[in-house]
Amino acid sequence: MAASFWYLSLIGLCVLVQIVDCRREIKSNCTLTANYYDCLFRDVIIRSESEADSIFFGEQNFNDTSIAFRDCSMVVLPKKVFETFPAIQYLSSDACNIQKLLGGTFANAQRLQELHLYNNKISKLNNFVFNGALQLEILSLYNNTIKYLEEHAFDGLGRLRQLYMDDNMIEKLPESLFSGLEELQILELQNNKIKEITDDQFILCSMLRELNLSTNMINTFNMTQLVGLNKLEILDIGKNYLDEVFVTKYLRTLNAQENQVSRILMDQGDFFQLTHLNLSRNNIANINNIFKFRNLIELDVSYNELITLDFVIFAFMKNLKVIKLNNNHLWIIDNGIPAPAKSLRTLNLAQNKFLFIDLAVFDTFPALENIYLHGNELIDMRIEDVEQNFPYLALVSTDNNDWDCINLMNIVTTLERAYVKWSTGNRNCTKPEQHKFICCTSTEHHLREKIVRLTKEIYKSRKMIKQLIMENAELRTEVETQFLPTAD
Repeated sequence: MAASFWYLSLIGLCVLVQIVDCRREIKSNCTLTANYYDCLFRDVIIRSESEADSIFFGEQNFNDTSIAFRDCSMVVLPKKVFETFPAIQYLSSDACNIQKLLGGTFANAQRLQELHLYNNKISKLNNFVFNGALQLEILSLYNNTIKYLEEHAFDGLGRLRQLYMDDNMIEKLPESLFSGLEELQILELQNNKIKEITDDQFILCSMLRELNLSTNMINTFNMTQLVGLNKLEILDIGKNYLDEVFVTKYLRTLNAQENQVSRILMDQGDFFQLTHLNLSRNNIANINNIFKFRNLIELDVSYNELITLDFVIFAFMKNLKVIKLNNNHLWIIDNGIPAPAKSLRTLNLAQNKFLFIDLAVFDTFPALENIYLHGNELIDMRIEDVEQNFPYLALVSTDNNDWDCINLMNIVTTLERAYVKWSTGNRNCTKPEQHKFICCTSTEHHLREKIVRLTKEIYKSRKMIKQLIMENAELRTEVETQFLPTAD
């Protein structure tokens, strides 16, 4: 009898423990928040798929439309949240350690418009995983560990407008992955491991406005597939392994820095909407064909292979404010612009190979405020009528060149009289020969060496210079035809 009593007591105790444990998991009452969400769940723990099926979020609620989970640990996103809140429009479950999304999770998410699952541990998206979320417009999956995407993962999301999958481990994009996303406007895929973009990858995304593919490993991308995307304004393909870029008529911003680009290709026609072009840190030796980009505001071709340049290519760019040509191999420039171009404010020619420069070559840019010439090999610079030719000039950086001391003193004096700064603040020369802490040298110490080096550069570059002159001749003719007055 006593044994039976203790046996029954033990069973009762086990049942009580289970009830207590069940109540602990069931106790997932939401906290009302005045600012952001209708309902906020904290410290929800789901250790397995079976626990996700048994969890209880309260009685069915048709009023709350914005739900969030914070400080939670859930191996899967529980479908019960959509059963409890059938009117839910906004769900945020970021940083909840979610590892997978199960099929059928969104079967009752017909009104869901925003889904934020970033900063989790999701590694794969299966086919039709979002089935049911017919109204979804914004999907955030960035900073997960997504490596595999099945071809039909986004099927059923015909209203999706913004998709964020940056900072994952994606290696391959199935060819038809985005084919059903006809309303997609923003697609972010930067910081992944993508190596190839198929020829028809984005061809059906007719509403695409912003595309970010930067910081991947892309070496194959037929960019002509973008020609038909007349809404695409911003394209970022920086930090990949591309050897050419293609500019469509509709692009406004193109970032293609840190690739291996040597060729700039473009759509047919003469009208391009491009305003910002970043081609820094590539292998470009010729930019003559960019004269068609007449709406450019900022151009960055720094850290490339330019040797010589005629500024006539900028003749039609009436809004151009910034030109960055620093860290090339420029040692000679020309300016075939026959009339003033009054928009340019900043010209960066630092860290090139100039031995001599005449600022008069820039007198068609009367609105210049900053000219950067530091880090060249300048021995001398001709500068006259500063206040008349450059009334807004504030800085001509002269640091870290090979100045002849007498020349440097004359240059500094001329600039000071015009109230123009002549240093960026990097005056750290400690050598005996210096002027106001900018190093300089007596001419006889290095002039012979400079002449020999210059002669070698001329012979080395003569073939390319001849080609550039021939190309510029045609452009100069067009410029003169439009700018010079016709005879009566």
